[in-house]
Amino acid sequence: MAVVDIFLSVVKAVVFVYDLVSYPLYAIAQTPRSEKTKQKALGRVVMTSSDDAAAAFKRERGDSPIYEEIIVRNNVDTVTKAFDYAVKKYGSRECLGTRDVLGVQDELQKNGKVFQKLSLGDYKWMSYDQVCVRYITFLGLRK
Repeated sequence: MAVVDIFLSVVKAVVFVYDLVSYPLYAIAQTPRSEKTKQKALGRVVMTSSDDAAAAFKRERGDSPIYEEIIVRNNVDTVTKAFDYAVKKYGSRECLGTRDVLGVQDELQKNGKVFQKLSLGDYKWMSYDQVCVRYITFLGLRK
């Protein structure tokens, strides 16, 4: 046991020294580039106000073409607007997939617990347009 303890202590010491040497190099080389990339693409997040109860933040405009298209030109700032934008852009594409349960099998685990294993069928896809129709129908039922 003493040999194993000595070996593990040596490994720990080598890893510790490696961490001490490599981390500052990594931090110098990677952090500024990744921070600049984040700020350039999406814009910087700035605190606009704060008090004891709450804080408000705002994202400054970035240089991302996706941000420009979705947020700025199409004014998508809520989940509902995001879904409407996706329906308009991807109407006939696959949106929501479901699978039928064909069967259930009980599988006994080594610890004595029973695990239920499902046999599932193929995916049945609904397009964005079909999901939107169901969404509108659901809203009508709620009123």
